[in-house]
Amino acid sequence: AMAPAIAKFATEGWITQLGNILEERYLRIRSIIDEDRAVTRDELARFVWGTGRTVRQVIKPDDKEGSKRRQAWMEAKGMLKEIIDWEKFSPSQYFEPCVKNVLEKRIAEVIENYRIYILTGEIRTKYFPPKLLGETDEIVCVDKPCMYTCTYGGNRDDQSVPPRQGAKSASQLLNGEKGEIQIHEYLALKFHYETAVGTREWWATGEEQISCWCGKCPYCSCTQSGCCNRLDKETSGVMVAAKTKQGFGEIRSQFASEHSLETGGTEKYYFALCHGNVQIPTEVEEKSASWKHGITDGRGRVEVVMRYCKEARRSLAWDSGDGPNPDIPSNQAQHALTFYEPVAWFTGPKKEIYTLVHVQIITGRTHQIRFHLAEVGHPLAGDPTYGAPHSDRKWCGRVFLHSYQTKFREPFT
Repeated sequence: AMAPAIAKFATEGWITQLGNILEERYLRIRSIIDEDRAVTRDELARFVWGTGRTVRQVIKPDDKEGSKRRQAWMEAKGMLKEIIDWEKFSPSQYFEPCVKNVLEKRIAEVIENYRIYILTGEIRTKYFPPKLLGETDEIVCVDKPCMYTCTYGGNRDDQSVPPRQGAKSASQLLNGEKGEIQIHEYLALKFHYETAVGTREWWATGEEQISCWCGKCPYCSCTQSGCCNRLDKETSGVMVAAKTKQGFGEIRSQFASEHSLETGGTEKYYFALCHGNVQIPTEVEEKSASWKHGITDGRGRVEVVMRYCKEARRSLAWDSGDGPNPDIPSNQAQHALTFYEPVAWFTGPKKEIYTLVHVQIITGRTHQIRFHLAEVGHPLAGDPTYGAPHSDRKWCGRVFLHSYQTKFREPFT
């Protein structure tokens, strides 16, 4: 959507002229980067200063009938503030200190971002924001990008406050130094629903530990911006947040249940790209009472009890046929159930086979899909933790897993 300020004057001819000039300036600095040419600080500073001067000449903010132009100039200064110190800038005389100490690559990015903004109204950030999928009075759903993290909730052994960068706004967070953004921090800064506001207010208390980790009460809702589910850092897809304290407990109860066994649970579906030729099994493989691989209603069924090993930072089978590890407490065993169905097959450049798999998880254990599919011989592309070759990361820089659909009942409707 076009930003309201831009919509007022985007059809003006001088906007197109400004876009063309910025494109020319971008291509000039881009050629220096691509050719790896050395330029002096003075040459670079004159280029940046000249860009600011030219932008001002085109916009003409001093025009007597130019309220639109004055607005455009204010926005130009905002978009170019990373490379120009406007308090030291003069359009009539070059002054080297008015140009900030930035490298060619960042100068190119700033100019290109500004060009896109004036032509489309889109403000580009260093990191992609989550896409809004939809919202009601009770919930907001977003598409979590890869590398956003979901570190919140705590437990009896860990009452740490959910980590955050301490940004003052969502845009500052998206333009920060760290690409591993906490989804709860982004939602609290971006939105103004009850649990988001409550989370900001909770930050202001300065609590050093959480006092509850039940994951269903009003207090918990305001330590995590109402977030009702979690995804691994490299997994993208559907995130659900409750906008109200009352609705949080209702939705969390649904996520905590096992849909096949309990009324009112969620249905969670994923797409994953796996190594190998995935087929529906024709018979049941049972290594132990805790390790079964078979078929249900035309879909593959993996029912392997698992435990998460903090030392190895991965999930392990509770009993692969040799019996449980006697040194591990039995309360660490977690029942887990996954259904899968192959959708499409691909051949790589070295004749290796990959399969796109449609997955439904009934439980929601740590790394469940990654672990279960690896257990039946099909690790996910880009996932060396569970057996994929490290060479995957050269062409697939993340675990190839996307949460594409989540079904649940909206509370109170």
